[in-house]
Amino acid sequence: MKILGKIRVLLVEDDPMVQEIQRRFISNVDGFCVAASAGTGAEALALLGKTPVDLVILDIFMPEMDGVELLHRVREKGKKVDVIIVSASQEAETIHDVLRFGAFDYLVKPFTFERFRMALESYRGFFSKVKREPRAFTQGEIDEMFRRRQKADPRDSLPKG
Repeated sequence: MKILGKIRVLLVEDDPMVQEIQRRFISNVDGFCVAASAGTGAEALALLGKTPVDLVILDIFMPEMDGVELLHRVREKGKKVDVIIVSASQEAETIHDVLRFGAFDYLVKPFTFERFRMALESYRGFFSKVKREPRAFTQGEIDEMFRRRQKADPRDSLPKG
């Protein structure tokens, strides 16, 4: 069941400070709520088995099981959940892997609230079309959904540290 019609988010981040920042960012975007949070991939898998979520905000660099492996396992298990990657990783292979496993968006740390908000709002538009209006779509509507990955404003990039 949706929490007051909101998109339920699972935060998967091993750094508690970053997790709290993301939690606050999510609370400042209409239509979203944090349903659960996990500090490890194993914890996230367990939560996905018992907690209804629509969207996972996923870090790549985590101990034991990294985000790419977690995403791969989520897909193997047939979990119908969407994923936005939030990571310091900028390696081509990682980006290719998460796109292959169906990541909706990819934000490079550090990021601004505006870029995070843009990803969530883009997802909310997609979610409301596809999940709440299950129907056949025209080619134009499909094209618009695939254009959802907008280029971020270059000012949204922050220097490391």
